[in-house]
Amino acid sequence: MSRFNLPEINFVELDAAELERLGVTKFEELMGETLSESDPRRKMLQSVAFVGAMLANNIDFTAKQNRLTYAVDNYLEHIGAGKNVDRLAPVAAKTMVRYNVNNPEEFTIPAGHRLSINDLYFETQVATIVEIGVEYVDIQSVCSEPGTAGNDFLPGQITEIVDPLPWVSSAVNVTTSSGGTDWETDDAYAERIRTANENLSTAGPELGYEYLAKSASQNVIDVHVDSPAAVEIVITPLMINGEAPDEDEKTAILAACNARSARPMTDLVSVADPVITNHTINVTYYLPQSLVAQEAIYQTAVGYSVDDYVLWQKSKLGRGIDPSELYARMTQEGAKRISVDPNTYVSVADNEVAHVAVNLTYGGLIND
Repeated sequence: MSRFNLPEINFVELDAAELERLGVTKFEELMGETLSESDPRRKMLQSVAFVGAMLANNIDFTAKQNRLTYAVDNYLEHIGAGKNVDRLAPVAAKTMVRYNVNNPEEFTIPAGHRLSINDLYFETQVATIVEIGVEYVDIQSVCSEPGTAGNDFLPGQITEIVDPLPWVSSAVNVTTSSGGTDWETDDAYAERIRTANENLSTAGPELGYEYLAKSASQNVIDVHVDSPAAVEIVITPLMINGEAPDEDEKTAILAACNARSARPMTDLVSVADPVITNHTINVTYYLPQSLVAQEAIYQTAVGYSVDDYVLWQKSKLGRGIDPSELYARMTQEGAKRISVDPNTYVSVADNEVAHVAVNLTYGGLIND
């Protein structure tokens, strides 16, 4: 599949059947006889046609790997190298760990102190001095394995202390571990390569700042660039799952966008949190009577379509709340007689992201 909504192209358009037809036609023309389907000579031509089709497909694939529209894996990285754009490496998940202490004297929880879960380690990054009289200290810990494996451990799940410490009675994560990403996907990488030329400008173009912000973290899924006053630039990044960036992520984005080599000398660059607006939609739906044998399956499918809508809604800044989008997704999974309240479009500002909670009610079966 091509990227960027460009039309599909083929550099070679031959398949095995066409090659076989050409071979048989030419053979019969030269030899003055007809080849039957069971003729061993025709079987040989079929095998040659098969090999020829494979070669043609390989030629087509090789040619496409020279185009940003189609390139994948290492081919894409070679194109990126020509633009001085590297694929973003995996990032480790983070969580806040609470150390419960009872210390008669001051002591230090060292950098690299580990907790474990499911063969994964979460390690502190800085040494923390624990003063006398406190009941606990909260320290950020980072998964030792980069990638998504360290994500989604709920508060209270990470408790196994690997390295015992005096006066630490227990330790437990108090936030859900998150922020871990795998290697940048081909599509996201290709999009950054495509916009890399914007970064060559010294005039501070909008897409240039967007490119820099997305290059700072794989968790950035959308960026709004605004100039509310002369020489003032406000970068608003949106993170995975429609969240605002944490302080570390904001620092990384600002460092990328505010580098002297990346911005005009006169630009005053800042990074702002997206404005999160919360909305509630009440939805009632029915299923046709003909689906009674698979009623539970279709209820589950409709529920998943609502979850997909909720994620879609908060995955882009400035995306207005359009109940027809929710209606279309539910209808595709078999829902009928859908009632949405409120059933009105709600506009969202360019620096805002809408978080929608859907109260879903199943009304039962109705006649088809």
